[in-house]
Amino acid sequence: PYDYVSILAVTRDLKIPLVQQYRPSIECQSLELPGGLLEKSATPEKTALMELREETGLISNSIELLGVLNPDPGRLDNRFHCFFVPNAEIDSTVTIEKGIKLIWTDIKELRGMILDGRFNSCPQISLLALASLRGYLKGF
Repeated sequence: PYDYVSILAVTRDLKIPLVQQYRPSIECQSLELPGGLLEKSATPEKTALMELREETGLISNSIELLGVLNPDPGRLDNRFHCFFVPNAEIDSTVTIEKGIKLIWTDIKELRGMILDGRFNSCPQISLLALASLRGYLKGF
């Protein structure tokens, strides 16, 4: 399988975009951080910024690699590239990808979503843990 990229983006006013979309494998809507599959011809950073723009309409000149994880080492050999994008800004010329509903949250509410099960993607919770351990998410 392809490698994954996922992005924790934070705006200047400390809002965090989440994407809600239908996932056939679980037959329901899923709440996730922006992200996607890494195409072989692109770098993880370029793919992450492209996915962020397509799924949320956000852009940034800054992107930081939090780490590269193995999402399921017992079965798969792909990797999960985790990124942090500070001070993301809305590009008003972008039309968000069809099938995606943009949900705005903050760190306190996101923490609650994890604890009550509304946000339950294991790899993405790991990304948030990396961001917290690296000091990007105060109070997480």
